[in-house]
Amino acid sequence: MVVASPALLARVGTLAGPSALLKWPLLWVDWGNEYVALQSWRDWFAATGIDAANLHQDLVFSLPSAAVDAAVESQGFALVQHSMAASALALGTLVRVLPPELPLAESHFLAWSGAALDKPVGAAFHAWILREARRFDWREAGAKERAESAPR
Repeated sequence: MVVASPALLARVGTLAGPSALLKWPLLWVDWGNEYVALQSWRDWFAATGIDAANLHQDLVFSLPSAAVDAAVESQGFALVQHSMAASALALGTLVRVLPPELPLAESHFLAWSGAALDKPVGAAFHAWILREARRFDWREAGAKERAESAPR
């Protein structure tokens, strides 16, 4: 999802559409060679139908949390996973800017021995991790935000 600070949006004004982002700093995350399946700004612009093959990577971070921090500090627009920006979104230090929201190309998995669930701490951890995963379901969160912002 594309996020920015309310302060940056106040400076930028109304965005006429995805191409308007090309005039502003984009915060990039260098995922390295191990995570080639994660989306970049090029992927996001392609999903909007905009050819952005010649994008410049002016502000590049090695950690997604650093890109989120930079977005909170109004240094540019960030393309981040919902789970990485959830706290800042809840606090209002970041807001969603424009669709689309790109799903992850790969799922994340957590695996352990089945015997771990026979232990009280293992079962409690399993229940907790499922609750947390449901809190960060980007489809549910996006639908809730859209419903709350719809005109009444």
